[in-house]
Amino acid sequence: MKTRNTGWVKWVVIGVVLLALIAAWFFHPRDPLAGYDTETVENRTITTYYSFTGTLQPAEQETVAAERSGTVETLHVTEGDHVEEGDLLVTCENGREITAPRAGEVGAMLVEKGGEILPGTPVTTISDYANLEVDLSIPENNVAVVNAGDPVTVRVSAVDAELSGTVTHVGYTGESVGGVVYYPATVSVENTESGGLRFGMSAEVTLERDRVTDVPSIAVESLQYDSLNQPYVYVKNSEGEAEKQPVATGVSDGTAVEITSGLSAGDVVLIPTDTFSFLDFMQ
Repeated sequence: MKTRNTGWVKWVVIGVVLLALIAAWFFHPRDPLAGYDTETVENRTITTYYSFTGTLQPAEQETVAAERSGTVETLHVTEGDHVEEGDLLVTCENGREITAPRAGEVGAMLVEKGGEILPGTPVTTISDYANLEVDLSIPENNVAVVNAGDPVTVRVSAVDAELSGTVTHVGYTGESVGGVVYYPATVSVENTESGGLRFGMSAEVTLERDRVTDVPSIAVESLQYDSLNQPYVYVKNSEGEAEKQPVATGVSDGTAVEITSGLSAGDVVLIPTDTFSFLDFMQ
């Protein structure tokens, strides 16, 4: 009889201890902000851009043509050679010479040794690589914001080049492609690269759209939206808990967003983490 009573008491004690541990785990005080990361509102300069694509072309190119008939005897240049005005390009058997009408780079040679040429026969082209152009097509919904004289940035990813340019022309006659009307535009570019650029390369042209300087901003990912698509953030209230703070937004470059009201530089924003514990759920 004595042994039975001892066993029963032991199990009661174990049960009470387990219940106490569970209660302590369930009701223990915890940080109400444990499920949040933080970000401090910073003043930033945010810039957005219009972006268009086009192709590099020579700003000035001249076709060299034969003035008289003859048989080609010697080719003095090859494609890619740089020539000065008056340099010899081709000599014919009758002693006639064809020279460069301007300085620049020689294009593809369109005649060969022993070939017959007639007046007007194209021989090659001479292009100015120092001054380039980008031919663009501007969609109709953007054409009103692109004007001659606008400064732009030209990026040629094929050779990892970034150049400065200026819009020189925006056409008035559009062409419909796939239901969208596009207008031709031209950007002049000063070639400051030592080499590598080629005519026909794809180029991205960016034109500044909006710029705000020294404005309160946060990461785009820190914004939350309610059921009416109104933006808000979480902030710490006077009781040390997270609460919603409505905000108004301005310019965004896709990474940072301007906060026009609701927050100031130095404020701390709470960002909910992706995963919550059971305790987070209960609270």
